Amino acid sequence: MGAVVLANSDNGAPLAEEILRAVAREYGWPGYLPRERFVRRDEELTYVFHRENGRGALVAGVTIEEEERTAPRLAAGDRLPAERLEEGEVEVGLSAYRALHAAAPDDPAVAEESLSGRGLALMARGHALAAVALLRLATDLYPNSSRAWDALAQAALATGDRGLAISASRQVLAVLPGDWTPTASWRVVYRRRAEELLRGSRSDRPRRR
Repeated sequence: MGAVVLANSDNGAPLAEEILRAVAREYGWPGYLPRERFVRRDEELTYVFHRENGRGALVAGVTIEEEERTAPRLAAGDRLPAERLEEGEVEVGLSAYRALHAAAPDDPAVAEESLSGRGLALMARGHALAAVALLRLATDLYPNSSRAWDALAQAALATGDRGLAISASRQVLAVLPGDWTPTASWRVVYRRRAEELLRGSRSDRPRRR
């Protein structure tokens, strides 16, 4: 089975390729199937899905800051570490993150910003305990990150663990002078939140008579 495309122009090749891909999609010809491309509106990310050598396992390519990264499709039944956390399998999820960081510390999934953001997202969806666990890991891996400590303080407050929130806020103030990763505006936010929480903790202490 095959297909022949004729065009009455020297520039007909792009049109012929599109027609061949449409035919290949209909008849399942792997060698001609296109790469499906999706661009997110909320982030500067481009996803490209294709099969290795036109056949075989589906591979996802993600373009981040003009660098393309690829990853095979998860097998049926597999879960991402973040999904494990949301499903209540906290230790399993944390172990997966630790293993990924040990094997590929530069992987975007275990970057400080990613872990801190994931922790706050878990908190927002009502998984505060899982958020605290993940953010503890983030501060273990990135102890000089004011963002990670600030996120941990917020998650701790959500669980009612004021002691942990106070400890994390103190760490924010301790590391902030040497942490120039956040923008100037976020540095102000982190400092203000930590100072407000610590002032509140002092006002809660019983006064001596």
